[in-house]
Amino acid sequence: MNCKFCNAELEENASVCPACGEAVEHPAAEEIPVVEKKAPKRMGKGVKAIIAVSLALVVLLGIAALAVGALGINYSNWENNLYFKDRYTAPDFMAAMAKDTVVATLGDQELTNGMLQLYFGRQLWDMVEEYGDYLTSLGLDLSQPLYQQPFPGGEGATWEQYLLSMALGAWAQQQTLVCLAEEEGFQYPDGLQIFLDSLEGKLNEQAAANGLKDGNTLVQKEMGATADMQLYKAYSAAYNQSMEYYAALYESMEPTAQQIEAYFDAHAEELSTQYQVQKVEKPVVDVRHILLMPEGGTTDATTGRKVYTEEEMAACHKKAEELLEQWKKGEATEESFALLANEHSEDPGSNTKGGLYEYVYQGDMVENFDAWCFDESRQPGDTGVVDTEYGCHIMYFVYGADEWYRLAEQNVRGELCQEIIAAGYDKYPSKVYFYNIMLSQIEFE
Repeated sequence: MNCKFCNAELEENASVCPACGEAVEHPAAEEIPVVEKKAPKRMGKGVKAIIAVSLALVVLLGIAALAVGALGINYSNWENNLYFKDRYTAPDFMAAMAKDTVVATLGDQELTNGMLQLYFGRQLWDMVEEYGDYLTSLGLDLSQPLYQQPFPGGEGATWEQYLLSMALGAWAQQQTLVCLAEEEGFQYPDGLQIFLDSLEGKLNEQAAANGLKDGNTLVQKEMGATADMQLYKAYSAAYNQSMEYYAALYESMEPTAQQIEAYFDAHAEELSTQYQVQKVEKPVVDVRHILLMPEGGTTDATTGRKVYTEEEMAACHKKAEELLEQWKKGEATEESFALLANEHSEDPGSNTKGGLYEYVYQGDMVENFDAWCFDESRQPGDTGVVDTEYGCHIMYFVYGADEWYRLAEQNVRGELCQEIIAAGYDKYPSKVYFYNIMLSQIEFE
């Protein structure tokens, strides 16, 4: 007889596993203990800052965070299957001993229990971030062990098994993207290494702000006792590399107008139900801007807004024109404009994301700003200076299309990317050794 928690061999009629200390449940037991259920805990914000750090690069570089869906796993091709163990979490001391054990491979890449801990934690935190207090309506109670809770519609799976499958799928897809990028000789932007080099410092700052010793302590608190700073830096590198490559892959897709329209027509009912989007003229744009505010001004007693004289506005406009000319003499790319916006823009709503506003509808912005964006002649890459009551805006037009066209185009690009990734799965086959998996608990306050 073996322990169902750690698979250690047990003596006959043993009541406690000598390896992991868990109680042994015997099939012949006549009584089923009644477990007192605790009231679900209300999810506060807690620390959770670590999640934002793993996503920060996408914001810093002004690249859209394109969703990378979980890999569809064919368990019959893997060493065992998801249901090999009833429980994959173990006491921390046991998980620590198995931290460096390889649990999966993809091509030449290896996944250890320690790294899997981070992927598993990410999936769990994503659920918390997405649903918060509504988790119990999904049948997930964070005050109870995940391996004891059935996943709804999961063909007998528990929440622990479901989150594990998502974690393994996320790792496989990210590693496939990284392998494809390496094969292609893809050049990551300089900002990626700058971000990764600053990551430990950022985590240390977040730890201090939350009363913790250091970033390593923060990682362990958020992701489990077997996680650590070294693993988290490697995890963050793989995550951001895969996102950078996927973003470039997505942008490289060039579906035709006919493909896009055909896609919408074929999925019109589904898109209408899910997104409330109809095939009508309804333009929506992405635009970057750098807001410069004039010096001086007086505060209007009624609105509380600054009011500027013609001379003050003219001086600000001149400064904006000079900054635009400075940009034109440089690389004159969207990326260089985004960096300039982060450095100079006085708009708190966009000056940490390259001055970018996405999905702007007609009428969303003040009159002059709106008129410039929705000029019928506007083309990607257009620039200009626009004066509004808030100051002078240096404009960069990114993209514009009708709402229905844009949604269909995104879906078509995504499908084309998934075809490339699916081919990558064949090129870099993966295996998972479920019997080796041993995770530590993630505790919620």
